[in-house]
Amino acid sequence: MTDESPNQEQERATETSCAAALASVRHAIAQFEGCSQRERETLRESLDQLDAMAKKLASGRVEVVVFGEISTGKSALINALTGREMANVSVRGGWTREVWHVNWDGCGYCVPSLAESQVVLVDTPGLNEVDGQSRARMAHDAAERADIVLFVTDSDLNDAEYSALSTLAMGHQPVVLVLNKADLYSEDQLGQLIETFTGPRLAGLVEPENVVVVAADPKEVEYIIEAADGQSHSQWRKPPPDVDRLRLRLLEVLHDGGEALIALNGAMFAADRSDRIAAVRVRMR
Repeated sequence: MTDESPNQEQERATETSCAAALASVRHAIAQFEGCSQRERETLRESLDQLDAMAKKLASGRVEVVVFGEISTGKSALINALTGREMANVSVRGGWTREVWHVNWDGCGYCVPSLAESQVVLVDTPGLNEVDGQSRARMAHDAAERADIVLFVTDSDLNDAEYSALSTLAMGHQPVVLVLNKADLYSEDQLGQLIETFTGPRLAGLVEPENVVVVAADPKEVEYIIEAADGQSHSQWRKPPPDVDRLRLRLLEVLHDGGEALIALNGAMFAADRSDRIAAVRVRMR
């Protein structure tokens, strides 16, 4: 018997699962103790990634990576979610050069029992751009470490997007498909796109409830202003971003098991890097 409340039991379970994942990561790091200098140099990137994962688990940081092709509005989406101009938005596609981490303050979620817990939005370089091979690798690496993946598109998926989404869906992280720039479509067109995204083509890749429509950076709309004397004139105004449905869906996913996602991600990441370390050591010896 226990006198703990359900919330206390949940916090204790969270501490246990996160601690187990952190122990797995630290065990993988310990494998470097037996490496030669040459092996250490070859595996430097893996060691750095494991160190970063250990810090992530210790603090309870939740990473939501924003993934997709160039010019689909990834940076604008981050700005809309945070309510601040945190990520650079350019009229020219392909200008996110690095992976950027942006704290999502005020999102309303933190991992129970971890006081330093916070949700971080990760902006990544777009796919299919000039000199994009290295940037695509950065984006994939960020997605591998993330707890939730947002795959942003602004139209029906082309072959490159479908291939990337299929690869991401093979991971254990939840994938949320975000249809951005909804203000550019009619209701009928949006209905057809949603039907496509929830149909057979994406079955098994994205759950229907994880298909969300947003307008992160709406275009200006003409309003007709009528004065008291009866005269009227037009005025162009920019509507506010429409991302509430996405914010709600992310919070639902996190509240349903954010701490479990973090722990599973850490454990899987540690296992993958341990296998890589072992393979490199065997090959080099």
